[in-house]
Amino acid sequence: NGTTHFFDVFDGKSVLGTAMAFLPAGAGMPESVPMAVYYHGHNSQNSIEGYIKAMKQRDFRPLLASKKVLWVEPWGGTLSKFGTLGTGPGLTTLIESAMFTAISYGRPSRPCPVKPPPPPSLILAGFSGGGASLNAVVKSSSTYLSRLTEAWAFDCLYSEEGQNRTWVNWANAN
Repeated sequence: NGTTHFFDVFDGKSVLGTAMAFLPAGAGMPESVPMAVYYHGHNSQNSIEGYIKAMKQRDFRPLLASKKVLWVEPWGGTLSKFGTLGTGPGLTTLIESAMFTAISYGRPSRPCPVKPPPPPSLILAGFSGGGASLNAVVKSSSTYLSRLTEAWAFDCLYSEEGQNRTWVNWANAN
């Protein structure tokens, strides 16, 4: 019901982490649909693939099959670089790596410019420990925050994000 790509998030010098990009079959060109970045909770799996396979409920792809969105999910397991991807520069690199991957290897595949086009809009989501990353990126200086239209938080109000709810302040202001 779409194309899935597991990829390294590379900033031109080093790998900042790994992630999954899913583009539903009916979504069209990746640069024409919103991008949703989902920071899941921390876990003990060895990869994003393992995290998704460990519990059927973690695989959102069947639920997204008819949606027009580019779903991006960085891996947040033990020894991952999840915290790096939850910073302004990390979010910027994640978005650009995801767009490059989706354009270069999606259907139809085609050459992607060195600087990938930005998504038309951005949705950020956090679950459990991913709420700390959600909070951090919303208050960061990522060049893509001007495209932020929605912020979703699921069961993540028990850490800093419950005290210093930057994403709630953003939502109230927007």
